[in-house]
Amino acid sequence: MDLKEFIAETISAIADATTDLQEHYTSEDIVINPPSAQSGSEVY
Repeated sequence: MDLKEFIAETISAIADATTDLQEHYTSEDIVINPPSAQSGSEVY
């Protein structure tokens, strides 16, 4: 596996884990990846 492939797979895994965690904790009002000022939506 070359470096480019490793980085792509790592970032994809982090994004997937973030989504899974947010879905898991939604009922507890826990925000895993809050919107930033650049997103234009609610900012925490």
